[in-house]
Amino acid sequence: MAPTASASVWPLIFQFLEPEDLVSVSAVCFSWWQFVFRGSSPRALRKCEEIDLAYTGTLYKKVPLKLFTGMTSINLHGTGISTKNFLKLVTAARRLRVLVIENCGEISESAIFKAKDSLRYMTNINVSYNAQFSVLAIACLCSYPAIQEICANGLSLEEKEILFLSKTFPRLVSGKIDLQTETTGDGDYFFDIVDTVADEELFDKFFDNETMQCISPMQFLNVARDNFTRFVFCSCFCFV
Repeated sequence: MAPTASASVWPLIFQFLEPEDLVSVSAVCFSWWQFVFRGSSPRALRKCEEIDLAYTGTLYKKVPLKLFTGMTSINLHGTGISTKNFLKLVTAARRLRVLVIENCGEISESAIFKAKDSLRYMTNINVSYNAQFSVLAIACLCSYPAIQEICANGLSLEEKEILFLSKTFPRLVSGKIDLQTETTGDGDYFFDIVDTVADEELFDKFFDNETMQCISPMQFLNVARDNFTRFVFCSCFCFV
């Protein structure tokens, strides 16, 4: 097909594709990338509020950052997004409400702290099956101002750590934040985990007033920013 013909035909084909399909075809070759992102398609993408890039590897790199600015929901499940590119993306997508970064092993735990200022409106996040995340990342997410739901299945969170989170963040106690982990059960009420501690005296022994007064939630987050190891963190709270 002659260049002049393809220049008129491909845009007619692309206009029937969904936004995520447009992103996919743009990765085929530079000519198609030009048709998608330098033609009429970007206007459609800018109006799109949700994009699903799950299991697309590094395809997210093909999407110009400016097109993420209007997005309220982004699914990056199983992609190879790096910490650097993740922070660039969330900085651009400041309207983001829903974010899925399940099984994104290249995103560091420190990125969760660094992204907080950009994700002021985020209400739902899925960070499941990221072995690099500890209770520190979950604690930081609990401090996000608009957060309502955190899905963290597949993370190594112990019952004592879950209980500590409940004592540190009142919104977990009030039910304003729904934390789903394999420890608490999939979708079960967060404080079902408290039933694993047989009596109230034992619960209080773990988190007595003297222990809790030794550190504030802000100090707790500072511990994470200073890159203390999880072992030192747990030791500070007398986990036994």
